[in-house]
Amino acid sequence: MNLKICGATSVREISLLDSVGVKFVGLWTSISGHKRNLDDDHFTTLATRCRRVKPVAVCVKPDIEHVANLCESTGVEWVQLHGFGPPSQVQEFNKRGLKVIKTLHVTDAGDCPEIRWLDDYDKAGVNVFLIDRFVDRQAIGSTGQSLPPRVLRETIDLLSGRHIWLGGGLNICNLADTFDYPEIDVIDIDNAARTGSIIGVRAIALQRGIQQQGASNVFQ
Repeated sequence: MNLKICGATSVREISLLDSVGVKFVGLWTSISGHKRNLDDDHFTTLATRCRRVKPVAVCVKPDIEHVANLCESTGVEWVQLHGFGPPSQVQEFNKRGLKVIKTLHVTDAGDCPEIRWLDDYDKAGVNVFLIDRFVDRQAIGSTGQSLPPRVLRETIDLLSGRHIWLGGGLNICNLADTFDYPEIDVIDIDNAARTGSIIGVRAIALQRGIQQQGASNVFQ
C-alpha cells in the first residue's frame, strides 16, 4: 500500500513529502473558490518541484483542454476526476496520454451515482477507481468520515480486478484498519495530514505507518 496526500499548496509541503517518500501528491486545479485551488503559475511551481513524489492534477468539472495542456507542460502524468463526469470525459484525458483516477462517490447505504457507468469507464481508459464517501452534491469529498465497513467491502468486491484507491475519513488512528483490504493500492488523505492547515508531522506519521506495513510496488 502507498500514500497520497491531497491539497498541497506550498513548496515546503512538496519538499516534506518528497523527503519522507510519500508516493503521490494531489494538486487542485481549475476549481474556482476552492480553498486549496492553485492558479496555473502556482500549479506549475509545485508540480515541477516534485522529485520522487508524483503530482496528480485533482479537478471537478474540468476544462479538459486546459487541464490536459497544463499537465503536459508540467510533466504531470496523472489526473484525478471528482464529480459525476461521464466516461467521455475520461476518454478525452486518456487520448491526451494522461492516467486517469476516477472517483466513485459512495453513500453510507452503498449507493453510487456513477456505478451504472462502470464498464464504460473501463472502456474509456480509467486506470484507478478511488472510493470516497459521498454525502451530497455540495460535499463530494473531504468529508472526514469513513464508509461503513460493510459498504466498503461490497464496493471493493464490485471493483474486483481493478486498481483501487481509498479516501474518506482516513487518519493515523484508523490507518491500520485499511490493511485489512489488500485490494487497496493507495490511501488518499487530506485533512488528517495537516496541523492546522499545513501538511506536516501528521503526514510523516502516516507515511511511517505505511512503510511499516510494507509499500506495494504496483505503481513503481
